[in-house]
Amino acid sequence: MKRNLLRICLLTAFGALLLADVQAQFSAYLPVAGRTEVTVSHTVVSFDSFWAGTRRLDTRATLGSSGKDQTTTLLTIERGLSARWAADLTVGHTRAKLDAFPSDEGRADTVVGLRYQISDELESFNRTLPTLTLRLGGIIAGDYDEGLPFSAGDGASGADFSLLFGRSLNRWVTLLGDVGYRWRDGAPEELLGSAGVAVTCGQWVFSTAWRYEGSVSGLDIFGPGFGTAGGFPQTKERNSTLQAGVGFPVGDQLYLQVYGALTLNGRNTGDKRIAGLAASMGF
Repeated sequence: MKRNLLRICLLTAFGALLLADVQAQFSAYLPVAGRTEVTVSHTVVSFDSFWAGTRRLDTRATLGSSGKDQTTTLLTIERGLSARWAADLTVGHTRAKLDAFPSDEGRADTVVGLRYQISDELESFNRTLPTLTLRLGGIIAGDYDEGLPFSAGDGASGADFSLLFGRSLNRWVTLLGDVGYRWRDGAPEELLGSAGVAVTCGQWVFSTAWRYEGSVSGLDIFGPGFGTAGGFPQTKERNSTLQAGVGFPVGDQLYLQVYGALTLNGRNTGDKRIAGLAASMGF
């Protein structure tokens, strides 16, 4: 695999998974200075059961609905500003449908960020030190209707801060992950984290990761205060997800990835099944 395609694969090894149900994720590895990486992703999220607080309920029995389906298409642009700095922008469209309720669609939350690479494992004299990158991001709420049951998103603007890490164990295996915190106006603050591995086999890259997103406060669905003190955007939502993907180059410039994910455990969220496709290229 050519070096540029390998770099793209590490940039996108976790896919464009998990703004409401789906948002772009970023890597500790930056585009080289002056280079732009563009990723287009299309993701489908569905569920037919959900957690109200910690109780798992069937959507048909509880809501008279066969379940929720949501599609999200995102465009993510990453630009290498220098050897240590990179910027990113994610825009897109999302549509959610819960059988018995009106469909909800509109512009997905816009995400903009700036990354600074603290350390580079290839340049460090300490060979045990991973690649570490700080990212500060801003979130601009989309124009969907966040007041609908199981809407396309929380409709909350804010910011997040994360520490991204990566470490190549050898020419085939790379560890990847992040820890972070998210603040949003009108929605509970959240803890974020992931840990995973990408394995290169010839021109193919296989990746798998565990990801957690959890509110530090909020209401339970059907619990005290729900519907009076606050609605769905104010719920204490928690997701523990297992995701996997496989990527491969097409020609000299294009890199494709197919990915999927399953919710392992949750609170005030759907028991989601996620599948998608992403295409990346650099210039």
